[in-house]
Amino acid sequence: MKLTDFALVFVLCVWCVFSNISFQNDLLQEHIFGTMMYNNIMDNVIEDALEKSVSFDMAGFTIDRDKIVEEIALERGKFMGEDESYARYQKIRIQLIVLTYPDGFYLAGGKDINTFGEKEKIFYSEGNVTPKETKVKEILEASNEKYHLNMLLPEGKSTGLVNTVEDYQLLVIYETYPVTFKGKSYGKLLLSGAKVKK
Repeated sequence: MKLTDFALVFVLCVWCVFSNISFQNDLLQEHIFGTMMYNNIMDNVIEDALEKSVSFDMAGFTIDRDKIVEEIALERGKFMGEDESYARYQKIRIQLIVLTYPDGFYLAGGKDINTFGEKEKIFYSEGNVTPKETKVKEILEASNEKYHLNMLLPEGKSTGLVNTVEDYQLLVIYETYPVTFKGKSYGKLLLSGAKVKK
């Protein structure tokens, strides 16, 4: 073989390697943008569902917990351009739902999603004056204990981040489309939330 033949073989090998890397980068970029788009859609869905589940009166407002899950499923179906039967299927995509109040929170997950309106309120250990860090910790512990889901929310001042849990807030963890990596499929969960503006 001549030196030019070796150079040609080398160039072909390098081209194959770099084209494979470029293809993988394109797939990763498409996956990241797809996830961002889906997360943005779900943020809007949760906000709309909470808005449609709140009713205002002279005494303040009430949140209809029975309506929240139905509205999430219907709103998601509208955003995805699917019919109402498909929207009802979306209920099983909700892995965890938390509705926070000043003195406690409601929690449902898995097969309990349909009974969210019947759940008992879980009171914070210190009631209305519970610090935010303690509220976050108690919500995380309850979701892990009851539904084996670890939410990665910032805890305490040591993280340097502001806590994401407020009073009268709806937090939803939902399952998105699976990710395939090296031939193995992985489920992916995302967190969205909305807050009632008083």
